[in-house]
Amino acid sequence: VIFCGNTSAARMFAQKREAKEQEMQDAAEESKDKARGARLAARLAGLELHSKWSEMEDTAHLESADGQDADGLLNFEPLPTDQAAAAPTLRLSINENDLLLGGLSCPALLPLRVIQLADLACITKLTLTEIEGISGLDLAMFMPLEGLEAVTVSACPSLNTLVMNTAMWEGGARWNLQQLDLSKNPMLKSLPLQAIADMPSVRELACSDCPNLWSPPQEVAAQGGKECIDFARAALKDGAVNTKMTLFLLGDGEAGKTSVFHALKSPNDTAGRIREDMRTVGIDMKDWHPEAGGSAVGASGGDGTLWFRVFDLAGQAVYEKTHQFLLLQRAVYMFVWRAFPLADNRHSVLMDRVRHWMDSLQLRVPGACVMLVVTHIDTVDAAVLDALCGVVRETVRTCLAAMRRTAPNGARLLSVLDGGESQRVNCLLGEGVAVLRKRLLDFARTMPWYGELLPSSLVSVREAVERLVREGKRHVHTAEWVQLCKKSGMDGLMLIVGTRFFHETGVVRFFGDYSTLAARGDDKAVIHLSAEFTVSVMKGLLRHDRQALQDYFVAKKKKRMLHRTNRFNATGRLHESLLPFLWPTTEASKAYWVWVRSQGQREADLWPEDVVGDMRDVHRALELLEGFDLLVRLKANDFSEILVPSALPPSRTQVSADAFAHDALLPFTASRTYPSLPAGAFQRIVVRVAGQANWSDFSTQRAVFSKLGNMATLALSDMAPSEAAEKCTMLRWRASNKQLRAMIAAAVDELERFFPGLHRSDTKEDTPTFAREPAQV
Repeated sequence: VIFCGNTSAARMFAQKREAKEQEMQDAAEESKDKARGARLAARLAGLELHSKWSEMEDTAHLESADGQDADGLLNFEPLPTDQAAAAPTLRLSINENDLLLGGLSCPALLPLRVIQLADLACITKLTLTEIEGISGLDLAMFMPLEGLEAVTVSACPSLNTLVMNTAMWEGGARWNLQQLDLSKNPMLKSLPLQAIADMPSVRELACSDCPNLWSPPQEVAAQGGKECIDFARAALKDGAVNTKMTLFLLGDGEAGKTSVFHALKSPNDTAGRIREDMRTVGIDMKDWHPEAGGSAVGASGGDGTLWFRVFDLAGQAVYEKTHQFLLLQRAVYMFVWRAFPLADNRHSVLMDRVRHWMDSLQLRVPGACVMLVVTHIDTVDAAVLDALCGVVRETVRTCLAAMRRTAPNGARLLSVLDGGESQRVNCLLGEGVAVLRKRLLDFARTMPWYGELLPSSLVSVREAVERLVREGKRHVHTAEWVQLCKKSGMDGLMLIVGTRFFHETGVVRFFGDYSTLAARGDDKAVIHLSAEFTVSVMKGLLRHDRQALQDYFVAKKKKRMLHRTNRFNATGRLHESLLPFLWPTTEASKAYWVWVRSQGQREADLWPEDVVGDMRDVHRALELLEGFDLLVRLKANDFSEILVPSALPPSRTQVSADAFAHDALLPFTASRTYPSLPAGAFQRIVVRVAGQANWSDFSTQRAVFSKLGNMATLALSDMAPSEAAEKCTMLRWRASNKQLRAMIAAAVDELERFFPGLHRSDTKEDTPTFAREPAQV
């Protein structure tokens, strides 16, 4: 048919043709969906799954004689009647091809009568959330849904085990699953990692915020789903077994931590007396292979592959602010305390220190594995020792009970060996040391990360780092780091994943932009390799006192430098001219260190070896301290002044007299309450906020900030216990505008991420109706 000039008729004909084609296309799609549904229905008809799903329609609980279903596809713990009645409201919805199931007290309560098999056949995304009572789940039960591309199982408070019975479903070969999200399941402990990794279609495995899941490591899971599945596949493909453990020795000064370690690694189980000038300053680090050779050290048995990296932490209070940066989740902790005569009446002090160390560990590394050791047992009789050990045991149990009351569901709590009983040793005579060594090795082998598979490329890089540190290398530029990693096979996405993993586990430290690693790095940013260098850098900033420096400037009549030293000690403001004097030895401070050592000052005992060689090393030290939020360089002053809130003496609790005079007039307020705050937490918040403000003043408990004419205050206060509450700590801040209030809130949020065991007991934010933000110019 030819139309000449009749454009209206031509348009009508074209529209009819398009409508007919659309109708045929719709019919084809409908036929395809029906056929797909029919195939699924036919397949389900021959499977136990079909009858099980049908049974769910009218059955409140699925149980066999042992409380589980016969086929193991669904394993759940039925809720008591009163809890089931209070369970969240059922949420079930189908949005195009997405199926959402939420708030179920048990999957058996799913009203599948509203879902037809044809509907299920079209499902591409399945989400199960907040399902209570379920402890185990077999992902294979969803495999008949061949169109399924994404499965989310999250926020299920009782779910602890996921399995995948792939034998029933042809190994998942026909399943096109691409995304599996298992995040935010607080009790989840195990995954069918091999089965998931064997499915080539899976591109993302999200399992972050699962505090009880060790494999894949949460340090990797936090990086993203693609990073996690790539790490898992690399580990399963050519992984190396991890037999290197980390051991931390904790306790107060002169408790005997160093003697315990010396005795543990001694062939005759003994340790000599330690002179006062040889006591631990900051942290001492050693490698220990307890089963090497045929000496008595290896007599405790085992396969001879266990290695320890030992961190002996100084017990002086001044170092508590820096210890937190070195504590690791994947470590064994040995808390050491010393016996004393009952006449000394130090019970309350001992109990306070036990609580302090238990709380400190739970805040930074919740769920840490701890064993207790008592030393100097020869100084008391057996009855007194039994009484002291009983006091410590009950204090530990009381601490754990308090943690259970305040921790959210699924939070990991400290795991204390033998319920808080202390291993008893006399290091001078070797009494109890062999038993302690065996208990330590047995305890270490129960750790979930002992014997785990790590990608062989990561193990090779870790060994290369250890070799470089032994050769005296402290840091490398990122360009050199990239070449080292590629040489060991850690390339592509694994280069970034592995570097982040090493940073989180303390192998290296990197505070730069990880994306630059993919671009081959550069010659400016550095990777810090040496933990010893890190510890020495922090020790130089926060050591006992600076009396030697003051004496030197007095002796040499350097009034300006003396003034700057006094100002630093009093206000926490460090002039950059003092930097070379913090660590030995640069050219600018060589005369000072020669003078210190010739005078026999205590300062000389703190530094048996040089830490820095030139100003480049000094700037590397500053980068580390900035990365740990221990200081901030003021940009407005061309970096001539550095704020170090952690260097303030405890006596400085107030800021300038008029700083809080109009505090109550600041309308935008917020507060957060915690059972306790770790040492140095307030100072880290100050560092983060001061780095963004135009001006600031601070003490150990208060701070005031100004930015673009706006004002904010921050205060830390302990709240005394009342009849209804235990002792707690409050952070309160006020601001003249919302931006400043949000800036402080962001700094507090970052602190909470660094301390995963820090849980709020109360949160408030108030904006009065009369509040008006000042005009911005």
